[in-house]
Amino acid sequence: MPGEIQTSEVSEIAPVNIDFMTSKEAVKLCQAFSRIEDQNVRTNLIQMTSAIAGEAEHAGVTVRV
Repeated sequence: MPGEIQTSEVSEIAPVNIDFMTSKEAVKLCQAFSRIEDQNVRTNLIQMTSAIAGEAEHAGVTVRV
């Protein structure tokens, strides 16, 4: 599809939307995420974001409630 790519790691989850990945919001999100040094915090952030998106079961993470 136009505007989407897949990588081996991401393709198991979902196609990557190129339009979003090149947006200002995505760049800011990636910059902020890359500054988080604690791996547990990064993992928890991914879990939280996946849960908010309603896709935790597809993101390969376990959400603790």
